[in-house]
Amino acid sequence: MSDEETVQELSAELICEYLTKAIEDLKETNDYISYATLLDIHLSDAERYSDDEKSLILKTLIKVLEENPDISYEIGWDLPELLLGFFDLEWDFEGSLLRSTDVIKNVMNAFDVIAKSGNPKELFLRSIELLSGLDYSSLVGEDDKASKIMDIKLHVLIELLSTSLKRISTIYPSKFLAMALAALLKSYVSYNNVTSNVRIIARRLYLFARDYIPPLKPVDYIEQHGLTQEEADKLDDDENYLQRTLLQSFLTHIFGISFKTRSPSNSLHLYGSLQSKNTGKFPKFVIKSEGYEDDQTSSTKILFVRIITLMLSYDIEIEDEFTKLKEESVELFSNIDSNLEEDEKIQNVLKIAINDKVSHLFHPETEKIPINSSGLLVSIIYHALETQKILPISVSEAIALALRFLSPGVMSESFNNFGLYDAVLFWSWAAIRNATSSDFKNIPKYQIILYLQILVFYSSTTSDSDYRMITITLFTRVLSLIDESIAYDFIINTLTTAPYENAKACIILILKDLSIRERVNVDDISDKLSKTTITKEENKTLPKLPKRHYIELTKSRLEDVYALIRETIDDTFQENGEFASSEKFKLLLSYINFLITFKNKFAGDEIIEIKKACEQKVKNYKNSNKNPPSELQNGDNIEFLTLSLEFL
Repeated sequence: MSDEETVQELSAELICEYLTKAIEDLKETNDYISYATLLDIHLSDAERYSDDEKSLILKTLIKVLEENPDISYEIGWDLPELLLGFFDLEWDFEGSLLRSTDVIKNVMNAFDVIAKSGNPKELFLRSIELLSGLDYSSLVGEDDKASKIMDIKLHVLIELLSTSLKRISTIYPSKFLAMALAALLKSYVSYNNVTSNVRIIARRLYLFARDYIPPLKPVDYIEQHGLTQEEADKLDDDENYLQRTLLQSFLTHIFGISFKTRSPSNSLHLYGSLQSKNTGKFPKFVIKSEGYEDDQTSSTKILFVRIITLMLSYDIEIEDEFTKLKEESVELFSNIDSNLEEDEKIQNVLKIAINDKVSHLFHPETEKIPINSSGLLVSIIYHALETQKILPISVSEAIALALRFLSPGVMSESFNNFGLYDAVLFWSWAAIRNATSSDFKNIPKYQIILYLQILVFYSSTTSDSDYRMITITLFTRVLSLIDESIAYDFIINTLTTAPYENAKACIILILKDLSIRERVNVDDISDKLSKTTITKEENKTLPKLPKRHYIELTKSRLEDVYALIRETIDDTFQENGEFASSEKFKLLLSYINFLITFKNKFAGDEIIEIKKACEQKVKNYKNSNKNPPSELQNGDNIEFLTLSLEFL
């Protein structure tokens, strides 16, 4: 019979007896390694015990550790990993009652004993190691049981980290705090990469920062290190500053990490209030925004408002930080060479924004924790929720924020952050809600173009229909306020080169809308009135201002659209008569709809040519006996195209 088989046959009662009697040998030999080996043998395979046996063994271990604190001090560093193994089992529990399970309760009690009597530095380093090594793959798929088990693992390890940190004796507490915060953020990043349900772990991090107490200094540290009282006071001041700065940065990173894949819906909430004709005042904060939030999102919002309060207690002046953030963002792009071509300027903006993004990211291998500017931007919105006050922001500042924080996501998916997207939309709407054309006059053309490109990109790639809607609405609003030639050129360039067919179809509808709606040039009228004195007699003979649309369909512009329609007809149908794609077909329908609206503006032979080309393509398709793509079976189909052509 092997040693392993012998161990497996031992009863729990006999194992408990071994653990107790071995203390006598330990006191005689001081051989703590042998006792650690004994524990490893009997605790490393917890699965072989029944629940009652596990509880019995754990209670015996707790009693041994409480009566012999020297064991915790000498070999406590080896126990957390063994105890974590007790969590990786099949537990039968209901709802949130996992902690009431006797075995789980005893494991947590064992952690508590070790944390209070073990070697603090060794336990501190061990907790960092275990936190960094947690495997979150079990959370994929939102498994409720796996999530609860992971929550408890995180709880005991963070408590172990916190308790051991407080017990360390050092004159450089910032060094240990930096290590702790880096481990917590690294764990949070890993957690967030596999699940969007971050409320529980975010609360753990919040409590760690809220309850942080600096380690005590040695009683005789002044004499021990040969310091004068003045040097000791300066050391204290420096360390207090460093610790406060670390905690400030830590809290901004919580915001920056938390909403990578899920949104707080703040921009939707603001947009909804603007639609309700709420002018200039932030709507009263509601815990749950109807139609936009579930209960978990609402409770998460409450948690982050509390984190804002904690940020204020750590001397983060939110309004000052927002002012600084706006000024930095504008300044970031202020030195771009004005002699460059527009495309070159845009490329420079992208490079600058990516470099800035990387410089503010948290890197687990670095010792410093910089302020997370993205998290700061998101956090300021929660301050607005709490204070019922939207901080002032200009259109140029809102555009600079968008270029800085969203353009990196256009270049690489790894930089995408849903919460940041929400924040930029929030501040864009806050700036543009009462804007006029004059607000855009001094903004460089390349910045406006890139801003529009960003809006097109995010509206095309988001899967959230609400965000797509408010982004497209913002896009349309901006087009109506900027110089007409810039707006038209951007629309045509996008229809010509953009890789997103769904975006093109939407932009055609926007072009149609802007070509129908009449522009009321309030800025020019106000300027003229301010410089003119109109007598009663003159007022009778003043001519009416000519009507002008947001985009005038001149002859050359109609030719642009005509060329795009012909190209789209050829792209929609393949040579064998099949559809190239459902997206291209919907794009063609959008063009036909545009053509129907403005058919009187196009030359008659152009209308006839387009109609004949489409009819021939339809005929070829029907002769091919091919089925349309599944997306076109309902709604947008070939019959609808045929019907539309009859209106030309």
